[in-house]
Amino acid sequence: MKLLTGARYIADWRLTMKKKAIAHANIALVKYWGKRNASLNIPAVGSISVTLKDLFTITSVEFRKELEKDILILNGKRAKTGQEKRVSKFLDLFREEAGIKTFADVVSENNFPMGAGLASSASGFGALVVAASQAANLQHSPAELSELARRGSGSAARSIFGGFVEMKTGKKADGSDARAVTYRILKSKRIPRCSAAGLFMLQNAIIGLILKILARNSTNLRYVVSIYFPASQLTD
Repeated sequence: MKLLTGARYIADWRLTMKKKAIAHANIALVKYWGKRNASLNIPAVGSISVTLKDLFTITSVEFRKELEKDILILNGKRAKTGQEKRVSKFLDLFREEAGIKTFADVVSENNFPMGAGLASSASGFGALVVAASQAANLQHSPAELSELARRGSGSAARSIFGGFVEMKTGKKADGSDARAVTYRILKSKRIPRCSAAGLFMLQNAIIGLILKILARNSTNLRYVVSIYFPASQLTD
């Protein structure tokens, strides 16, 4: 399977149910607020993000018959119980579709710190969805992968693609049309990519300008300032 410049499949030619994938983190320039369906993780409004070239996660998924439960190794260490349960629940989506009951060994590595506001869940679930789909021998399109990634993390739906990406809220109750699409600026055929430093400078400049405009109104200012902080609550 060949994806755009976001998440992509890394071939592992051994005859096993093990596959590896890479996905890049993304930072929202326009964040979404709230969910129209919390259980399916469907956003209430859309969002626009940019995929970062230098921040990424590489994840391998191997379905092994001898396992009694799913195992998650995160950055070289066994993950916490809550993290394993979250990944296990997510893998159930692929097991159900593939008609298998085999548990998986998941190994995930970030090249940047977790919990630092750099969207590690986006790249994490982005890489996981691609690797799990391939390991389960499922033929998902990039749009379908984005929809599945959304179930794990709202921001992960955008990490399936590179460059500037728009998350659609969709209208269907089952969320099958709530997925990300490539966002082309000025109808350009080339999708620009940003470094992490460049993006943060751009985001800070935009937010700084908004703060100056709204600084006279304390009520509006409270909501603008919170642009930085609800990401872990609203998109994860």
